[in-house]
Amino acid sequence: MASPRRDNARAARALVDAALLGDATACATHEITSRTLQRYRAALETDQELSAFTPSCRAP
Repeated sequence: MASPRRDNARAARALVDAALLGDATACATHEITSRTLQRYRAALETDQELSAFTPSCRAP
């Protein structure tokens, strides 16, 4: 069985919330499990579309 396609915009919102508010709050707000949040973080390394949604840190 194929896995459902990830909604990258939703994943990006959850990742930003996790960074700002903490994992537990982000998971509760977006109704996802902590494992899903971990998968989103792992996907940042390989998914260019997902990484395009999240702000990058740039030194001045």
